[in-house]
Amino acid sequence: MFPGGGAQYVGMGRGLYETEPVYREHLDACAEAALPHLGLDVRELLHAPAQDAEAARQQLTRTAPALAALFSVEYALARLWMSWGITPEAMIGHSLGEYVAACLAGVFTPADALALVVTRGHLIEELPEGAMLGVPLDEDEVVRRLGDRLDLAAVNGPGQCVVSGPAAEVDRFAAELAADGVDTGRRLRIRAAGHSRMLDPVLERFAAVVRGIRLNAPSIPYPSNVTGTWVTDAEATDPAYWVAHLRRTVRFGDGLRCLLDKGGDPVLLEVGPGRGLSALASLHTGAAGGSPYTRTSLRHPKDEVGDVEHLAGALADLWCRGVDVDWDAFGAPEGRRRVSLPGYPFEGRSYRIGVPAAPPAAPQPVGGPEPAATPALEANLSEAVHRRPELATPYVAPRDELEEMVTGVWQRLLGYDRVGVDDNFYSLGGHSLAATRVVSELRGAFDVQLPLERILQAVTPAEQAAVVRSLLLEKLETMTDEEAAGLLDEGRRR
Repeated sequence: MFPGGGAQYVGMGRGLYETEPVYREHLDACAEAALPHLGLDVRELLHAPAQDAEAARQQLTRTAPALAALFSVEYALARLWMSWGITPEAMIGHSLGEYVAACLAGVFTPADALALVVTRGHLIEELPEGAMLGVPLDEDEVVRRLGDRLDLAAVNGPGQCVVSGPAAEVDRFAAELAADGVDTGRRLRIRAAGHSRMLDPVLERFAAVVRGIRLNAPSIPYPSNVTGTWVTDAEATDPAYWVAHLRRTVRFGDGLRCLLDKGGDPVLLEVGPGRGLSALASLHTGAAGGSPYTRTSLRHPKDEVGDVEHLAGALADLWCRGVDVDWDAFGAPEGRRRVSLPGYPFEGRSYRIGVPAAPPAAPQPVGGPEPAATPALEANLSEAVHRRPELATPYVAPRDELEEMVTGVWQRLLGYDRVGVDDNFYSLGGHSLAATRVVSELRGAFDVQLPLERILQAVTPAEQAAVVRSLLLEKLETMTDEEAAGLLDEGRRR
């Protein structure tokens, strides 16, 4: 799965560039191919030193550099995976991501793809500044509200749409939704109104560029953003298709449904920065029931682990899911050799889930003892509850009833057996969709209007509890003692 514009950030893939020769080779080739069209080296933006990071970040909000950087990173990362023997049975891209899928399928060369991508970006930059906004409503409801100045840019899944248009109109639309109690997501990190009528003036010029590119039938199947079903040879080789791809609604949700309907138990690997497409895929149900298995390749910018560690963890997870790995190719740069293991019998011990064992003596963690897992909890760990991962932050138990309620919400939504009050939401695998659900749960529990942006900035249960506490105090100041007691009792029951 290849993400599109808005997922980019300064530093994405830097650790892989420093350590993985295959990734570096392909990123270098993409950067050199983009240079004459873009007028700058995307490596300077991706790997900018700390003192230049803000200037690079501003450049990556421009459409042409952002799309060129994303394509280069995703293509190089895909080639790295494929060098390890991990090749896709099918692919799917989101907007710009479909160019990566098509390139890997042989529709066009990387150099031609980058010429198209940068040209697309430059043409969009000629237009008045626009904006794109995530909206947590179904397609029919969004279309009903749009009016005649905005367009439906993407339908990513149930209750997951994106609107696009002039920045002022997007702001007005967001304000109207907020007045109706609808929490909108953040704007995409790109100053353009993709997949909207604002692009109409440049479509013919883009078509002329596409007509000069050699287009081939795809060798690997992928669903089309335009139709939401498998792209055909005729579509992939028709310049008019790529013009429609630039202008029309991205039907990623339909494409993902099409991919999942292939059946089996697919492994969905997100090949690009962040975890946006994995979050969208989790909203769907696979053929075998339940959400499909997803794994990300590059860390989210707020993740504490490095690029190499994140990718190694992804590789291990894929192997555990039964994906074949060419271990000789993986170890080739280090020149590893096989050695014989010692020929002694291993000690046999049982580690069956559900069999309680005496915990080893250990110092008590900060904030009090960690709760011991009960046999009942042990028996359910393989079904729905995961143990809290090893984090840089030590476990700190809730210190009052309010923190207990907030950590309880996190545990239910994130699926962990326990959460400490200083644990980072994003380090536990949280994302914007889960954050919206946290806000909804907390609003329901405490009957207070929690601003979504304020909760997104509070990344630990302690910080969120502090936000709730301040809002409750403001509300309690206007209530009688009896009303206040009733509010707190109602919160406990919820």
